[in-house]
Amino acid sequence: MELNELPAKIEGLDKKITQLQAVVASPDFFQQEQTKINDKLKELSDAQKDLEKAYERWAELDNL
Repeated sequence: MELNELPAKIEGLDKKITQLQAVVASPDFFQQEQTKINDKLKELSDAQKDLEKAYERWAELDNL
């Protein structure tokens, strides 16, 4: 069951990361409040960690 759900979760995280990377790459991103910058960078970092964990879990389940 979990193995079947992981591709959709990974796809969603990929999309979220792509969107966040576009926000961070925008020319005016670093001209806003520092707290907003930090929040968005943390959100991106968390999404990247979640994606890594999802891939690790997929590999783990695939080997069972």
